[in-house]
Amino acid sequence: MHPIEPVHRIILADAYPMILKGIQQTLAENDTNFQIMASCHDYNSVSTAVQQFPSDLLLLDLDLPELDVIAFIKELVRTGQRIKIVIYARHVDEVIVCEIIRLGVRGILLKNMAPDLVLQCLRKVAAGGEWLERKAVQSALENLLRQQTKNLSKLLLLTPREQELAGFVSTGMSNKEIARKANLTEGTVKISLNRIFTKLDLKNRVELSSIFQSHHSRIK
Repeated sequence: MHPIEPVHRIILADAYPMILKGIQQTLAENDTNFQIMASCHDYNSVSTAVQQFPSDLLLLDLDLPELDVIAFIKELVRTGQRIKIVIYARHVDEVIVCEIIRLGVRGILLKNMAPDLVLQCLRKVAAGGEWLERKAVQSALENLLRQQTKNLSKLLLLTPREQELAGFVSTGMSNKEIARKANLTEGTVKISLNRIFTKLDLKNRVELSSIFQSHHSRIK
């Protein structure tokens, strides 16, 4: 006798009804070991489904209306949800790729993949493995590395004093607070920050903070 394979409970979430229908049909025709618990078309419906229907897998479209994927996954982790997540997307942003992998996403699929590969991915993740579609992940990581290298090159244009001021900005300090900390006048701080913005071709403090926070450990 062959051992009975376990049934994997899965929640499907995609912004487009036709895609949902296609996935449902693919599972029904090719794999009876998946039990579809819910089919969702927006953030509210998938959030409710995860709470109402204990499931093993979540196939999650990044383009769901109102979805903040990072916040959503963090909330699942915070509340102790053990559901395995497979991201299903037309394309993936490099920053999101790095963060969702860090948060424990087990699979990343591009929507141009063949149906049999979608099935292979779901089966592998359901069995405890990972499926990180090579082209999506490799491209995202390469783009992220290029951007980080570019930003680091910019930061190296700053003098040690300017790097110190950029560090203060990255912590959210006001010009008044920076002046007190650096023993400068507020006017000098303002002039110095404007010089930094010009050197790095940045528009505001937010952009400066973003670059500095990503690379401050490299410029110390």
